[in-house]
Amino acid sequence: MPEGAGGWRYSWDRYLAAAVIVALLAYLLHSGQGRQMWRGYWAQRHFLSGAEALKRAEVQLAEREFQAAQRLASPRQNMPATIATVYLAYGMGDAARPYLQQALKSTPDPLLLAALGNELLQSHQRADAEAAFARALKMGPNDAEVLNTVGYAYAVAGVELEGAERLLKQALHLKPEAPHIVDSLGWVYFKMDRFKEAVPLLERAAKGMPGNPEILSHLRLARRALHQEQATAARAKQSPK
Repeated sequence: MPEGAGGWRYSWDRYLAAAVIVALLAYLLHSGQGRQMWRGYWAQRHFLSGAEALKRAEVQLAEREFQAAQRLASPRQNMPATIATVYLAYGMGDAARPYLQQALKSTPDPLLLAALGNELLQSHQRADAEAAFARALKMGPNDAEVLNTVGYAYAVAGVELEGAERLLKQALHLKPEAPHIVDSLGWVYFKMDRFKEAVPLLERAAKGMPGNPEILSHLRLARRALHQEQATAARAKQSPK
């Protein structure tokens, strides 16, 4: 330990630093902003614990953790929509429903709402999905990522393909060079059996995101379908009338 005046100065600096830290902690604990930060931290901890419990199939523990997370979370954390999305990803529509109902009314994030609608559509809850999509599109009518999420969800489900085409063309107008949106539109054309239009778009997407397994899978399927279509047309042309 330093001695003399230098040692005293060193000790005083340490005491001063400790006092500043204590004062900061006191502020965080007693101020409104500090309490909200603290609550938000614990809300996220409870949510992650709930997600881990759900992964282990400990459903009751997961629900207790999710309820604790929701009590502590701020509106900006979008906890009802986040919890609903996790439940839907595990195919637990009944458990998701109360959180879903809250999310449809309160979630301020249109992209999260669109993602929730996607999970609902994949879970065959189309009416609820349509409600989530409608609100997401109303909140973010010119948000390319929202438009892409909704359009691609329809493409994957194989429904509302003409509507999906319109949404994705609008998204691509807003982000012309976004390869994931190009892929989405190409996949819509694949689902519409418009293979000649699908392949060039999917090739363009693959160049924009080289090595992406989902895009490469889309491209392989579209090329195969186009080849089969062309082969069938060629045989029909060669066959005697």
